[in-house]
Amino acid sequence: MIRDRFLKVLLISRWRFWVGLVAAIFLDQVTKWLVSGKVEVVVNRGISGGLLSQNSGMLLVFISLVVMVLVGVVFYSVWQKYPLLSGIFFGAGISNIVDRLLFGGVRDWLLIPVVNWRNNVADYLLFVVVIIIVFQELNKVTLNEDND
Repeated sequence: MIRDRFLKVLLISRWRFWVGLVAAIFLDQVTKWLVSGKVEVVVNRGISGGLLSQNSGMLLVFISLVVMVLVGVVFYSVWQKYPLLSGIFFGAGISNIVDRLLFGGVRDWLLIPVVNWRNNVADYLLFVVVIIIVFQELNKVTLNEDND
């Protein structure tokens, strides 16, 4: 009985993770394809506004993979609580890695006016997922302190 319930929860969580992962990759890649030739698309060979752009693309792919694995391992218990959001997070990261492999850098097209940088949908998905999870976790801490 307990084992069956555990397996059911695990399968549902995995399903949500995979939906988030595929949706993030699809959304990011499709938007990049749709805007190609319509707006300025910059291939960012570095990270965060061009940092490390003098390094090889494969080094940045390797660094990206290592960071994703470390984030996955260090925050494993948090990711387990949010399977859909974790799928979106890792899907966005994978989508940017796909760009690095295919184009030698990440295709950025969404202008950030104040700093004159460009981002893409995957970058915003990464940011929004982290913000949602941080607020959810802080809210749980606040609620637990209120109950003490």
